[in-house]
Amino acid sequence: MKTKTCSKCSNTLAVSMFYKNKTMKDGLMSTCKTCDNLRRRERALANPEYENARSKAWRKANPEAAAAIRKKSKDNYRANHYDKYIAGRRKYYNAKSAKRRAAKLKATGPWTIASEIAKYYKATRALEYVTGIKYHVDHIVPLRGEGVCGLHTHSNMQILRATDNIAKSNHYSIT
Repeated sequence: MKTKTCSKCSNTLAVSMFYKNKTMKDGLMSTCKTCDNLRRRERALANPEYENARSKAWRKANPEAAAAIRKKSKDNYRANHYDKYIAGRRKYYNAKSAKRRAAKLKATGPWTIASEIAKYYKATRALEYVTGIKYHVDHIVPLRGEGVCGLHTHSNMQILRATDNIAKSNHYSIT
């Protein structure tokens, strides 16, 4: 394992602990990542307006890279703080699910044929398997729409691509 000594803290560390720098003889910075990060943090705290403008300009010039960094940061947070993340969302999802189940139960009449409804869900899974595209079973007339209230029956169902169903939301238009 190759090592190098940091010029600031004098610690001998693995070369992986140093950022790359093509202008240096060995191709690595003279300070370790920890020392360099501290230097950058101090500079940012000393002149926040400059750092904010520099960051904003970089994000504008590199939108794809900025989006990838944001996604990676979000994914890392969720992975490292999953329990906190879920706990914060659990009440919201539980309330939303309970409201949806109640609306579905209320909209299901005694004449509803469960096996007919199940066919839609089975066909949706088959379509997803064949095409690789996500599909949803949608209520044509929403169970909880604005000004309308549909029934949870097979005659009020259709299979839509997930993107189309999400765009449709709880809206019902008479054509």
